[in-house]
Amino acid sequence: MNWLIEIFENNSDKARLIAILISTAAAFTLLFLNQYFQNKREKKNHLVKKVEELYHAVLGLEYAAMDYLNESHNSYGIRFPGSSHEKASMIESDFKERIYKIRMLTGLYFSHIDEFSKEGV
Repeated sequence: MNWLIEIFENNSDKARLIAILISTAAAFTLLFLNQYFQNKREKKNHLVKKVEELYHAVLGLEYAAMDYLNESHNSYGIRFPGSSHEKASMIESDFKERIYKIRMLTGLYFSHIDEFSKEGV
């Protein structure tokens, strides 16, 4: 401990120590701030990607619903020409898969949307 006191005996050495400590503190502060803002930006980018994925899932659900309606019975119980039971079941399973995907995305990334929908029911 004596050697530390001897090293910083002069006022200029003390001033140099203080400058080093301030520079070090500023460097660590900038490092942590940079990391904080980078993490925040990455979370935002990830959320934007998930919103785009949800958008595409909803569009796919719309197309699957149209296919499902085209394959299902009309209001008179008459099947449209060219429809088959296998094709209808494939379209129905695709429709259900898309609904499950939308539920998964909203449950994982947009849970506040589910809370609003439960309040309205």
